[in-house]
Amino acid sequence: MKTIAYDNSKRIVNVRYYLYGSNGKIEKMYSKGSRGSREETYFYENDRLQKIVIRQFDRNDIEQDTLQHSFDYKSNGELKSIILSTELYSETIYQET
Repeated sequence: MKTIAYDNSKRIVNVRYYLYGSNGKIEKMYSKGSRGSREETYFYENDRLQKIVIRQFDRNDIEQDTLQHSFDYKSNGELKSIILSTELYSETIYQET
């Protein structure tokens, strides 16, 4: 699947390509925009999303940073938390209350 984002002047800002696996779930996402690009890789375990590894690139396609979103679930399968981490830090960006 491909998505295209436009600004208010109707200029293309970003193009994204989503690649799906045989299980029907997203495996990769490639994004290219005016300010750079990114590549996301999705990892599943027992049909649940476990983590997304995000590689970010600048306008010259030089890798700048790698982020990871890790997902934790309750025993009933409901989402419990999402943790954002880099080489330098880690923070909980979602916590079920």
